[in-house]
This record gives sequence, structure tokens and C-alpha cells, in this order.
Amino acid sequence: MLLLSALAVPIGVIGAMVAKALPWSIAFFTDLSFFHRFPTQTLPPENYHLGWWLLLAPATGALIVGLMRVMARPRSVDNRMTGSLPKRIERLQKLRNLYPEAAAKCVRKEDRGRERYVKAHFAVRLDNELLYDLVINTDRISNDDAVALIVEGAQRFFSAL
Repeated sequence: MLLLSALAVPIGVIGAMVAKALPWSIAFFTDLSFFHRFPTQTLPPENYHLGWWLLLAPATGALIVGLMRVMARPRSVDNRMTGSLPKRIERLQKLRNLYPEAAAKCVRKEDRGRERYVKAHFAVRLDNELLYDLVINTDRISNDDAVALIVEGAQRFFSAL
């Protein structure tokens, strides 16, 4: 956990630098492609000479980036954490300091929402264990052991690629 926290700082710094560089790169490549020059300053949009054709440029770019994202998407490791309803209710009751009836209501509501989401977006049943690379029964395995299993499984999976 300490290693994960230590890695979060440089990842956040890199993310901030990318966020700062993105608007600059958009302006740079826009000026380069529309005005055929290396930009020294950003020109206002009314100076673009393409008129209505300009509206197609972002849509075309988004389509190309979207297609590249779908085609280049690496395979992921799909994990499912499962447990009996009584144990899940008990855990939620302790975690949120709820009465048993309130915890049961929350667990059932979350289950229904998760099932609807998976069915709507992926057209599959959530309880189909054949969709997952790793299924962990949280009634028998602690959270720390589950994390260790997931990390080890992901490391083995991605080292084999």
C-alpha cells in the first residue's frame, strides 16, 4: 500500500504536466495545419479560412482517435469479487454502522443497479463466471489476500503477453 501511495505522486505530477501540454499541443498543431506555419502566438478562430468545413475537423479527429482507441485496446484482466448475501450485509453493516435491514436494502439495491448496468452496457449476465479471469469468494478469502491474488494474476497475465 505504501508503494502504491508513493507511485501516486509521480503519476499525478506526470498527469498535470500532460494536462498543461495538451492545450499547447492543440494550438500548435492547429496553427501548423491551418496556417502552414510554426505558431508564435495563437490566432483567434475568426482567422481560420475553412469556413463551415472547419466543423468537420473535430468530428473527424474524434472518430479517428476513437477508432484507434478501440483497435489498440489491450486485453485486460477481468476479476469478480463475490460473497454470500449474509456476509456482504454484515460487512456493510459494520462499515457504515447501519441496522441489518438498512444494510440489506443497500446491498440489494447495489446488486440490482450493477446487474442493470452490466446488462445494458455489455449485454451479458453479471453472474456468468466464464466472463472472468479470476473469481474470488470473499467469504473465504480476506481483502488483503484477494488483492495479492489479483496483483499476482495480473503480473503473470501481462508478462505472458
